[in-house]
Amino acid sequence: MTKPVAPALEGWFTLDAEKPHLIGTQCKSCGTYYFPKQSVFCKNPDCNGEAFDEVQLSRTGKVWSFTNACMSLRIRSCLTRSSQSSWKRKR
Repeated sequence: MTKPVAPALEGWFTLDAEKPHLIGTQCKSCGTYYFPKQSVFCKNPDCNGEAFDEVQLSRTGKVWSFTNACMSLRIRSCLTRSSQSSWKRKR
């Protein structure tokens, strides 16, 4: 018996088992793509657009930035950045 397919985050990607896609939006004024979906205003500083089309994004691309947030269970331990930009543990 197979389990029903359910998205981890509703509306973020298609459920096509063959070729899933992330779902984003494209500004109707300037063509800028957004993920996750943008619905209020275009964040492109050269555009005043407020209308967006929902689009399936490409299955390949380049990651421009990301964040990895971690939290230690030890209260007294934290990471600080030194002037040489290397991480050092501070106790």
